[in-house]
Amino acid sequence: MGRGLSTDTMDMVSLLYGLGAVFTVLALVRRGRPLWRGPLAERDEQLAWACAFFLVIPLGVLLHELGHALATWSVGGQVAQLSWRVYWGFVVPVGDFGELSAWWIALAGNLAGLLFGVGLLALAATAGRWRPAAGHVLLVAGQLEIVFTLIVYPLMTLGDFFASDWRTIYDFGVTPVASSVAAAVHAGLLAAVWMSRRRLDELRWAIARGRVDELRRARAAIATAHDDAAAHSRLAHLFLEGDQPRWAAEAAAQGLEDCGEDATLYALLGVALVRRQAFDEALGPLTRGEEISGAAPETTLWIRAHRVIALAATGRSDEALAAFSSLEEPMASDPAVQAWRERARSEATGHAQARP
Repeated sequence: MGRGLSTDTMDMVSLLYGLGAVFTVLALVRRGRPLWRGPLAERDEQLAWACAFFLVIPLGVLLHELGHALATWSVGGQVAQLSWRVYWGFVVPVGDFGELSAWWIALAGNLAGLLFGVGLLALAATAGRWRPAAGHVLLVAGQLEIVFTLIVYPLMTLGDFFASDWRTIYDFGVTPVASSVAAAVHAGLLAAVWMSRRRLDELRWAIARGRVDELRRARAAIATAHDDAAAHSRLAHLFLEGDQPRWAAEAAAQGLEDCGEDATLYALLGVALVRRQAFDEALGPLTRGEEISGAAPETTLWIRAHRVIALAATGRSDEALAAFSSLEEPMASDPAVQAWRERARSEATGHAQARP
């Protein structure tokens, strides 16, 4: 609502964004139906971002302006002009508005945008179960809408780029109580956005790879019984399979904190650290996991294989070769294990030749 920059300037910006929308639609046509089936390729994720920004966000702009219009009508005013120019817009309200009415009109457009963003996030997980591309677009669009509403637009309107909205909302001299309440809620929402960023990243990852249900079940199991080592192990293993070793390490470490010592969790933590090439850090949990009695044979073998890799990677070639010799199949003939064995042998040979 309101116009700080000239309409010609804003129309030019909107036109440039419109060109982006045209290129996005052309890319969608070229990609065709495969985009909407199965997990997303990296280029598909980039296209989904473009769809979210250029094709979905304009609907958020329209809802923002309609929010201003509805608020104007709700306090007995008239809308002299409602202009939606796809990527920007404005409303000109007319009426004898009191201070709180003007505050409400300014707030309503942003509230509509916020609710739109939250709605997109709510739809994303459901859509992502069946169509990863659609879920990804909705999730990204929801995040963009929320960030724009709570962060970008307030900064712009509190400066000199645009008139009205947040300067009216935060006019403490005119509406001290309403502005204070808005500030408190705004701060709470920003804190919620900050704290939810990891879960949203996880959801975006799961949607892109078609693993929403697996992630949901794993998280639900942990929420139901946070001291269940198997539940934490399933989550860590899911992240490992999905090439997210940092998340896997964090999930395994949280499981150890909640559940106490568990060979499988130590194994997952060590393997995740190895995949992150944090070999020194990996030796501790891998060694401790091997020491725990009662571990499943496959878990012990998995631990031993990655422990010898960590030993070789940290230059302890003699220890690595000794550990390699005790490995059993199928890990003993694993290509990655064999490559590290050769490296350890080469280093051990070099050390022997260097001795006087």
